[in-house]
Amino acid sequence: FSNAQEIIPLLGCLVSIKSLSLEEDELIEYIIDWFKDNQIEPEVLDGNIFITFGNQKGNRHLLFNAHMDVVPAVDWKNFHHPKHTNPYAPFIFDKRMYGRGAADTKAGLAAMMILAKNLYTKKGIINKLNGTVTFLFSRAEEAKTRFSGVRKVLESGKIPKPTAAVIAEPSNLEVLIGSGGLLNFSVTGFREELKYLHKFKL
Repeated sequence: FSNAQEIIPLLGCLVSIKSLSLEEDELIEYIIDWFKDNQIEPEVLDGNIFITFGNQKGNRHLLFNAHMDVVPAVDWKNFHHPKHTNPYAPFIFDKRMYGRGAADTKAGLAAMMILAKNLYTKKGIINKLNGTVTFLFSRAEEAKTRFSGVRKVLESGKIPKPTAAVIAEPSNLEVLIGSGGLLNFSVTGFREELKYLHKFKL
């Protein structure tokens, strides 16, 4: 469906746009314009971009998801190539692209954008789908807030409930089936009670 000559320039553009959590407006605008330039009109809900193809009468729905935001580039020089001093300037060395968010998850974002474009142009494939495919590019995934772009779109009812999903999180190019969850909770009590907390099991 694609090749390096197409995906590398796109990835470079995505990396060059600073998109911290809840500060993704410039990247959101870029992605929307990119799809429109390719004759695709995406839907947008609170900055979350999504496109659905396929047969709405089918009972299967495959979701492709990548988040648009990145974490701040703290101590960048200590963790990356010494010649690469600007985290928002794409830098290629030894067949690797360096830049904030290049792996998490702008490479996956670029790949899914191109896949969505190519699926749209392959009308024969779309017509044969027994169900639907949605590409969802979400915001604020990295944020330590209650905001969830994926949840907001799913709860809106604007896309079918997924029966399966492909998530573009970095995994050393390994396919991982499922993922560990995260549980946040707080405990309130008297000091005398808290000393026995280690005896409790979840």
